[in-house]
Amino acid sequence: MDQHFKYKIDFLISNDTPLGQQPTQPVVKNTRKSKPRSGDLTQHLARTFYDINWSKKLGHLLNITYGLNMIHKKGIIHRDFHSGNILIDEFSKICDLGLNKSATKAEDDETYGIIPYLAPEILHGQHYTRDSDIYSLGMIMWEVMTGRRPFWDRVHDVELIIQICDGLRPPIDNMNAPEGYVQLIKECWNPNPNKRPTARVIHAIISNGYDDEPIERTSSSALFQASMIFRFLSGLYKLLFVVFKTSFLKSMKGS
Repeated sequence: MDQHFKYKIDFLISNDTPLGQQPTQPVVKNTRKSKPRSGDLTQHLARTFYDINWSKKLGHLLNITYGLNMIHKKGIIHRDFHSGNILIDEFSKICDLGLNKSATKAEDDETYGIIPYLAPEILHGQHYTRDSDIYSLGMIMWEVMTGRRPFWDRVHDVELIIQICDGLRPPIDNMNAPEGYVQLIKECWNPNPNKRPTARVIHAIISNGYDDEPIERTSSSALFQASMIFRFLSGLYKLLFVVFKTSFLKSMKGS
């Protein structure tokens, strides 16, 4: 193990804090100063996981992915994206942007965050990118689906870090969720950062294709394509109806 990688591991283990722990400085942005009604996403899922349906879970994810897309569109990387940094009130709100950096500036080499949410390239000492936020989003999506924190049953130690870098991910294949949702999480977890979807694409897929209950099992790409085809056919039907109606009225006037 090279010394740089060992330093990163030692730093992460010594600074890995419990999920939901708030920073010592008030770095919450774009949220009301009053205490949120339901706490953070970790606390909210612990209290209500078995009481909220699939539609409400997806509603949270729609807000989260919309917020992350807005952050990325402004050229900002969150860098510490996990369920403890998502506040639940009337809407899900991303907070704790105190560690955020411009996506165009890569001079800061420090590593922050909670180990299970950190992308493998970050654990290897590479710079934070939008893609590393997407990996963290995949962990949040898994947490919303299961009600558990990723690697909740593991000690956050050197062994876990090495296994994550070697491809270890939380169990996902036999879960009660649409195959498209499962596939989308896997794409967020891709070890190659360049192959992960963007926040915009993830938000579009979630907003365009899911029923209230996780029954249908299709791939995320097929789901998105089917949604687009449905919209196209709906528009075509409306256009043909207008053309037919116009032609019919003209023929009636002619007669």
